[in-house]
Amino acid sequence: MQTLGERSPKRLIPYLPYLGSSGRSRVAWLLAQLKPWDSDIRAVMFDLVGDASSWVREQVVLLLQQHGAIVAEEGTQLEQLLTRKASDLRRSVLGLLLKQPDEAAIASAQRLVEAKQAPQRQAGLELLREMVQQNRLTDRARSLATNYQTTRSKLTVTETQLLNGILQTETEATLTDALGLVKLDDLTPIAPPQVISTPIISTPAAIGCLTA
Repeated sequence: MQTLGERSPKRLIPYLPYLGSSGRSRVAWLLAQLKPWDSDIRAVMFDLVGDASSWVREQVVLLLQQHGAIVAEEGTQLEQLLTRKASDLRRSVLGLLLKQPDEAAIASAQRLVEAKQAPQRQAGLELLREMVQQNRLTDRARSLATNYQTTRSKLTVTETQLLNGILQTETEATLTDALGLVKLDDLTPIAPPQVISTPIISTPAAIGCLTA
């Protein structure tokens, strides 16, 4: 790379498999400086999102986040990476999928929740939860979550938690429940005040005691 001179860094693409993690990261940075990105550069970038090195993945995701929204075909490619369990990879891919326009993002979520592999389905629920929190196509996101909840024969603890986060609706904060800090169902029921009538007992013996 030091002898590249004025030549295009695209000449380095065939040598990526032979470079170490720092070399791959450096090539990604050099390619990112070329504007606009052509199909070759975009293909390399999205391949490197799934790199074996977490350092390379992190650097490439930062470059992609600076570049702008991804296209539908790239979203589909990223979804395949969600079969893997590396937490940093999953966070990065979900972040990129969320940068898609609303329709493309909900389409990604639907494909993921309908996937055969559990890690992808969980990622789909995570994507739906983020869309609800961002007020993006909320009704459709909840509809997909409801369908998932009713059609899956068995839900994991994580899936149940994600579904609860998607389907719960926010209620207006009031002083009645201390702005949401108190669960009224956990409190001792408040008994309304009652007027108790006390019978007046008056007998000759009682009057005699009082007047004695």
